[in-house]
Amino acid sequence: MTLVVRNHFSQIVFFTRADLEDESIVDIRDGGVIKHRNGTSDIGSKIIITSRSDKIARLGTTPPLLPKEAYWYFFKVCTFGSMDASEHPEIASVAMELAMESERSFMVANVFGRLLRSNTNTLYWRLVLASLREFKKKI
Repeated sequence: MTLVVRNHFSQIVFFTRADLEDESIVDIRDGGVIKHRNGTSDIGSKIIITSRSDKIARLGTTPPLLPKEAYWYFFKVCTFGSMDASEHPEIASVAMELAMESERSFMVANVFGRLLRSNTNTLYWRLVLASLREFKKKI
């Protein structure tokens, strides 16, 4: 499947946040790491940007593929499983804050989903939220 998708693009380039914030890049060809090159592409010039940053997402000409509401639904399913979130309004509120802090990361949703589902104590969930916020300050 990956090869089939790759063959539709003449080039796939990976950019870090630093690459995109570097104001010295005048041309997109001046940065990034080429992950795939296919000289036989006949599809014209298109750029697909994947990012959890709203600032970067605004560079695009189409809306994000995963709106915040859709990510919240995914996060809620990972976190609550078969449990009804409306029956636990306090932890549902903390879960929503965690979802916002996670910047729409599927990996974070899966990890926190498993971690939090095992303990429905509100204090525990708030501790996890505080830990995530503290971690984000350090990076």
